[in-house]
Amino acid sequence: MTGWNRPGWNRPGWNHPGAFFLVVLILGWPTIAGAQSLDHYTLVMGWQPGRCIVDPNQPECANLSLRDSIGRNLSLIGLKPQSRSGSVMLKNCDAIFRIFDRSQGTDACAMPGLRLSEELATELSQIMPGTAQCRDRHFWSKYGSCSMLSQEMFFRRAVDRALEAQRSRLNAKISGALGGKIGRADIIAAFTDEFGLDADRALQLICTKPKQGGQPILVEVLIFLTQIGTMHPLSNEGLWGDGEHPPTQRCPEEILVPAPLTEPRANPAPPAAPAPYPLQPYDPTKPQPMQVEPDIIEPLFIPETTVP
Repeated sequence: MTGWNRPGWNRPGWNHPGAFFLVVLILGWPTIAGAQSLDHYTLVMGWQPGRCIVDPNQPECANLSLRDSIGRNLSLIGLKPQSRSGSVMLKNCDAIFRIFDRSQGTDACAMPGLRLSEELATELSQIMPGTAQCRDRHFWSKYGSCSMLSQEMFFRRAVDRALEAQRSRLNAKISGALGGKIGRADIIAAFTDEFGLDADRALQLICTKPKQGGQPILVEVLIFLTQIGTMHPLSNEGLWGDGEHPPTQRCPEEILVPAPLTEPRANPAPPAAPAPYPLQPYDPTKPQPMQVEPDIIEPLFIPETTVP
């Protein structure tokens, strides 16, 4: 079911000359290169401490510590629909959001707010650190709108699958190496132990080198899902990929899993000024303590020596 060939388009009323232009106004002009066709989804999970090393200026990196869940667990970046090979990329399908995106530039908070239930909005903010900068709105505009799902349903699936990824052996293996190094094969093995020997077909690790140089660090974990896989708890049946050709891992054999930034220490208070020494008034009737002169210690004489 691709492009415009969806149930409902041939119903009475859609054949009206103005109906097509109404669709164009709402969804945008269809591309000539080909129809959009959904193939699978990518659950994009981030390792925030690593992302903060690569770009420490991100607002969500301020004061990141082990006290924060995203400082010690994988966090949600987004659920990205992927098109079939040769099809038009599933991108920027919401014309209204696209208009705001182009007019406001990088200010995602200028986009219209998402229509989410209060419960889902709270869960999303806890597992997706970018919500504070309205990146959930931008992700919806750029990718989520192409899923043909409502905002509530799309982000419900994204949050549920991300929470399951946090509770997985994959997350436990990565967080167990916090601040140290771990073998790439060990991470993949944790995933296959839980979801099947061929589950590596649906897992890709992303590492990058810091700008200041050094060993590549973990920044993202990608899990590929079928459309049905986004609707049900993570399982082997919901994973997408070719078992004979697993994705190319973009991490070295040994991976550095950086720890989060520590809590900033408050500036110590300046030392208090010493209290004035309480001087007692002189009373001639009372005997005064005898003053004892300190002994004068003569310096030890060391005879000069001649260095041959």
